[in-house]
Amino acid sequence: MSADGLAQTRVLRPEPIPNRRAGPICFSHPAEAAFATVLDFYQLEWEYEPTTFPLEWDENGTVVTAFSPDFYLVEDDLYVELTTMKQSLVTQKNRKLRLLR
Repeated sequence: MSADGLAQTRVLRPEPIPNRRAGPICFSHPAEAAFATVLDFYQLEWEYEPTTFPLEWDENGTVVTAFSPDFYLVEDDLYVELTTMKQSLVTQKNRKLRLLR
């Protein structure tokens, strides 16, 4: 609470969180495996879900919404998110992308 009696809003913007994975990759969807095959064919260096971006926090500063793009193309410093035509997933991902922007 501030001196004037108003609650202060704390906005936390931590750095993206690197994800550490060991062992073989378990893709979430067959389209991701197919995309990885295309990247390998063109000999592009890529990482699967290497980073999680916090998007929303609760009043205690705990991350409550986060986004992990599917692929990171190392040479281009580019994140790629694949989306299938399942509308419930498209809506959810679009919301997260708006928050990320």
